[in-house]
Amino acid sequence: MWVPTCSWESGIYNEVQVEAWKKLVDAVHAKGAIIFCQLWLVGCASHQVYQSGGAPPISSTSKPISNRWRVLLLDGSYGIYPKPRALETYEILDIVEHYRRAALNAIRAGFDGFEIHGAHGYLIGQFLKDGINDRTDAYGGSIDNRCKFLLQVVKAVVAAIGAERVGVRISPAIDHLDATESDPLGLGLALGMQALSQDEADLISYGRHFISNPDLVMRFKINAPLNKYIRKTFYTQDPVVGSHAAVQDFCVADLTAPQGPAGYSCKDPSKVTVNDFVFSGLGNPGNTSNLFKAALTPAFAAQFPGVNGLGISFGRLDVAPGGVVPFHTHPGASEILFVAEGTILAGFVSSANTVYFKSLKMGDIMVFPQGLLHFEINTGGTVAIGFVSFSSSNPGLQILDYALFGNNLPTELECPTYLKSIRKSKALAATLSDTKPEDDSDNEDDEILNAFTTTVNPTEGIIEDVDEEEEFVESKFEKMDDQDDIHTAYEKLYKLSEKYEKLYRLTTKKLNDMELNREELSTKFDEANQTIGALRFENNSLAEKTKEFKVKLFQVRAQLERTSSAKLDEMLCLQKSASDQTGLGYGFSSSNIASTSITVFVPPNNNAIENNDVKTDIASENIDKGKSILGAPPKQDKKEAKNSRAKKANSQKPKQKKQHLCHHCGVVGHTRPNCYK
Repeated sequence: MWVPTCSWESGIYNEVQVEAWKKLVDAVHAKGAIIFCQLWLVGCASHQVYQSGGAPPISSTSKPISNRWRVLLLDGSYGIYPKPRALETYEILDIVEHYRRAALNAIRAGFDGFEIHGAHGYLIGQFLKDGINDRTDAYGGSIDNRCKFLLQVVKAVVAAIGAERVGVRISPAIDHLDATESDPLGLGLALGMQALSQDEADLISYGRHFISNPDLVMRFKINAPLNKYIRKTFYTQDPVVGSHAAVQDFCVADLTAPQGPAGYSCKDPSKVTVNDFVFSGLGNPGNTSNLFKAALTPAFAAQFPGVNGLGISFGRLDVAPGGVVPFHTHPGASEILFVAEGTILAGFVSSANTVYFKSLKMGDIMVFPQGLLHFEINTGGTVAIGFVSFSSSNPGLQILDYALFGNNLPTELECPTYLKSIRKSKALAATLSDTKPEDDSDNEDDEILNAFTTTVNPTEGIIEDVDEEEEFVESKFEKMDDQDDIHTAYEKLYKLSEKYEKLYRLTTKKLNDMELNREELSTKFDEANQTIGALRFENNSLAEKTKEFKVKLFQVRAQLERTSSAKLDEMLCLQKSASDQTGLGYGFSSSNIASTSITVFVPPNNNAIENNDVKTDIASENIDKGKSILGAPPKQDKKEAKNSRAKKANSQKPKQKKQHLCHHCGVVGHTRPNCYK
C-alpha cells in the first residue's frame, strides 16, 4: 500500500512502518507465538479524501459501490462510495510489484509469513467476482482471466519470500461490497473433503456453519444435518466482544429480534426516539409480598433499550423487614449496591471461600465482583431501599437455592448429588472439619467420593434415612406461614449449602488428580506409539536387507555351481587319463541321473590309484543320460571281453571288493545312511 485507503488503516510500505512493526512482532515472538502479515488493497472501497491529490480510487471497474454500503470519512461521518477509476492493463503489473515489495518489508519486520487478502470485495476480489469485473481485456470475462491478477500477485510474492511463507484468503460465497459471483463455490463437507484429498487446498475453514453448529466437527464426522444459520444474529453488541457502538453513537435494542448471549441487535436508527434513552420505572417500590420479602425492579436492555451495547444497566432493590435476597450470582456483570434507605447486611463469597460481609447504612455502597455468590438481608425494622448498577446491559441472574432445589434432577441422582444419607453427611462434615465421628474408617473420603461418583440403584438399599436437616427444611418450606420458621429453614439451608460447597471442592480435587493421571498415561501412550513406530521402521529395514541377502545368496550359489561344474570336468579328464594307463574298469547302470551310482574297480597293489582315495563330485547337469561318466570303454567282442574278465579275476588275490560312491556327497566308501555330510 503506497497510500492509505481508510482513516484507521496501517501500512507497511516505508521504513518507518517496518521499524514500528518490529516492536509488535518481537512482542508476539516473545510469547512463543507466530504472526503473519495480511496485505490488502481495498480498491474502490475507499474515497477521494484518502487518495493523493483527491484522485478517485482504483478498481477493476468504473462502477461505484451501491448506496447499500457506506464509507467512513475523516470527520467520523459516513458517505457514499465514489465512482472509481478502472486500472489500465499496463498499470496492473505495477500493482503486483507493490505486493512484492510489501511482502519483503513484512519479512524484514520479522513476520513469519504473508497472507494475500483476496476476499470480501476488495481489490483482488473486484477482479475475481463477475458481479464487479466487467473488463474486456485479458483480466476480465472468463474465470481464468479474472484469476490472472491474483495469480500474478501470488507468483511475485512466492518468488520474493518463498511459497512456505505465503497464504491466500478468498471468499467465493460472500457478497460484501457488491462483490457477487454468479457461480459461487460453497464448500460443504463433500466438496471440502474432495479438495483436501486432491491437494487442491491445504486448509479449509468454516465460519457461518460453525456459528450455527458449535459441534460442526462431530456433525461432519457422523454426516449429521446442519442447523441453518441466521446472519442477522451473527454479530453482537456487547463492547466486551465487539459492539456496533464502537463505530456508532449507540445501539438501541431491537426488542423484536431475538436476544443473543451478548444482547439485542441494533434498532434501525430512523426508528429510534428519545423514549429509548429514558426509563421511568424506578420511582415506584417493588412488590415484596413473596417468599424472600424482596423485589428487584430492573432497568436492563429488555426494559431500557438505550443501554443495549453500552455495558451498563441499573435497578431498584426493595427489601421488607426480615427480607432477604439469598445467595445469587450475576454471570455477566459486576454489581454496585447503593443503600438509599434502611440497613442492609450484604456480603459475597470469594473463590477461596472467604466471606466478606458488612452492615450497610444509608449512603453506603458495596461492590460485588462478577460471577461471585452474594446476598443482601434487611436487618432493620423498616423497609430498606437500594439502587444497583451493573457492568452489563444483560447481567443475568442465578439464585443458588433454586439452582439446588428447584431443578429437574432425576430422582435416582438426588442421593449422590445431595448426600441424603445421615451417615455420609456426618462423615463428610467430620472429614472437612478435621474431626472423626465414632466408627469412621481412615478411608472415609474415598467412601464419600464413591457414593457421589457411582450410579445409584434405589432397589439395592443405597438410599437410606432422610437427613434430618433437609427434612426440617422441606417441611418448613411447605408451610411458609411463620416468619421465624422461614428464617430457620433458610439458616438450615445455608448450612447445607456450605456442606455442598465443601464437597464440591473435595470432588474437584479428586477430578484434578484423575486428570493429571490421565495426562501422564496419555504421554506414556504417545511414547509407546513412537517406540512402536521406530520398531516397525527397523523391521521394514531388516526385511529389505533380508531380500538383498537372498538375492546375493542366489548369485553366490549359482557361481558355486558354475565353479563346481568346471572342477568336475577337470577331475573327470584326469580320472579318464589315469584309467587309460591302468586299464581301470568303469561305468554306471542307473538311468536316473539325479541318483547315479558309479562303480570303480581298483586293482590290487597298484600305486597309480590308492584305495579309498577316489572322490568324484557328480553334477546331474554334467551327465548325459545313458553314457559313461569317464567316456566310452574300449570296444571288445563279447567272447574276448568275457575271457579277459575271467583271466583278470583269477589273477587278483585276494579279490578286491567293489567301492561305491555315496549318492549324497560323492565320497567313496560309504552310503547315505552313514553319510557325514
